[in-house]
Amino acid sequence: MKAALLAAVFLVWLVFPLWAWDRFARAWGRKIDTVLHREEVQLRHAPRFFRVFRRFLGRAGAITIARTILLQAPAITWAMLAHELVHVDQWKRRPRLFPLLYLLAHRRGREYNPYEQEAEAAEAKARAKR
Repeated sequence: MKAALLAAVFLVWLVFPLWAWDRFARAWGRKIDTVLHREEVQLRHAPRFFRVFRRFLGRAGAITIARTILLQAPAITWAMLAHELVHVDQWKRRPRLFPLLYLLAHRRGREYNPYEQEAEAAEAKARAKR
C-alpha cells in the first residue's frame, strides 16, 4: 500500500507545480484567516479532508499543503501554527521535491523524519515562549 501511495505522489509531483498544490488544498474547507505578516499563507477548516484521508493522516490535527494549512478543528494553537509554518517554509525551499522527500523520510516513522524534527523544534520553542 505504501509503495502505491509513493508511486501516486511521485506521478502527481511530476505534474503539479506549487500553485496547483495550493489550488488543490484551498478547494477543501472554509477559509478561516490568513497568517499575520504572511499574506500568502491561508488557514482553512477542512474536516472533510481529514475524514477522506483519515487512513493516511492518523491523528494529525493539521496538514500543510504548499501555502495552505488545513485544520481538522476550526482553531489552532500558537505552537501548532509555528509547526505548520515550518512546513510552509520547507515547501518554499523545495517546491517540487518536498512532498516526495517528506514521504520518503516518513517511511521509518515520524521520529526519524528530519522535516518533522525541524517543525517539532519550532513547536517546542513556541510552547516555551507561552
